Order: sequence, then structure tokens, then C-alpha cells
Amino acid sequence: MTESLVVESEMRAVDTVDRWVEHLAREWRIPNATRFAIRLCCEESFLNIVIHGVGRRHGHTTASDTTVRLVMQHLDHSIELMVEDRGEEFDPLTVTPPSQATALNASVGGNGINLMRRFSKHMSYQRCDNLNNLMFKFSLPDTTPASEYPADRLYEHGPSPSSAGPLELK
Repeated sequence: MTESLVVESEMRAVDTVDRWVEHLAREWRIPNATRFAIRLCCEESFLNIVIHGVGRRHGHTTASDTTVRLVMQHLDHSIELMVEDRGEEFDPLTVTPPSQATALNASVGGNGINLMRRFSKHMSYQRCDNLNNLMFKFSLPDTTPASEYPADRLYEHGPSPSSAGPLELK
């Protein structure tokens, strides 16, 4: 499954982005820990674009120049998120991670790239056709819905969980 959202690169759009991510996380039944990681990376990358990358202040004049496109894809064992903008070229992977001592003494702000690295399984960047493409990959736990398991394999007390006695998993 793939969903996308295009929003203006304006501070007020961060709520729209957050609601979109939360809607997909609920719809796709993404576990809370993974949901948190996706929201953090999406919000941090979007805010970096709004604050540092795209905007009329950089000489952009057309509507497409000031938009951010988000694409989220649900794969078998992972979620992939792409954040795309036409802002100034910026590869967050070239930013040197702070040392442990620096990170411990850091003030609020300036830690977004480090947090995105920490909370995503994989992070990559590509500049193509004047577009910044920041991609994230998030692991999903291996969860097979109970409906896909044969009942006689799942329950010791017969095929129906409504039968008498406590459930014992094999």
C-alpha cells in the first residue's frame, strides 16, 4: 500500500502532516513504537525543510517550488517514508553525528538529524532533478494475524477459542 500527501512548506502544515501520518499508522495498524519513530522522522525532516530549505525567501516563485511531497509505503516487514522538496540541496547524512559528550550537553534544538538516524532503521538521501529525496525505512515486528494460522495449530483445546478451558499456545 502506498499513500502520498503534498503540502505547502509552511509551519502551519505540520499539523496536517502529523494527522496524515497518524491516520495511516492507525489504518495500517502500525505498532506504537514504530508509529512514534515515523512521526518523529517525518516531523523533523518536514520542519527542517520549512525552516532551512524551501520558501519564497530563497527565490522560489511557483507553487510546486514551495511544496513538500510525502510518500509512505507499507511493505511486508517495513514502512518506507520519502520526503521530497525543491529546496536548497542538503544531504543530512553528511552532517557529522555529535560526540557522546556533546550530545549529553546539548540544548533543545539542533538534534533532529541525530534523532532521525537513531529512530529509523535506514536513512538515505538522493538529489535528482533539483529535488531533495530523503528516504527512511522502519522495521515492523513479524506479526502474522491469528486468522492466518490454522486453528488446530494455534489452540490446544480444539479449533475454537470459545471452547471450555484456558488457551494454551503450542
